[in-house]
Amino acid sequence: MTSTTRSHRLIDLHVPPSRPDRAELEKHLPGGDPALLLTALVQITGDASLLDRFGPGLTMEQRADARLLPMGRLPEEDRAELHGLLVEALAEDDPTDFASAR
Repeated sequence: MTSTTRSHRLIDLHVPPSRPDRAELEKHLPGGDPALLLTALVQITGDASLLDRFGPGLTMEQRADARLLPMGRLPEEDRAELHGLLVEALAEDDPTDFASAR
């Protein structure tokens, strides 16, 4: 009977927190699901009143592939405001603050 010895190496996967710049955020946010972006904004800011502000205009649409989750939709003016608030929240000076427990 032979025994196999495995060598285990520890790999440091820690990536220091960083923030994308405003232009990069503005480029990618339009592709995001407004329902998910709203919940992220509430988590980042701790401001649950955002749900009252944007929730009434949020609708969910089933995607063509029924295996996928429905996608949120917001009126264009609400989407623009939501994206602006997210850019502001994510572009703050302290790149670790949003990850702290509130």
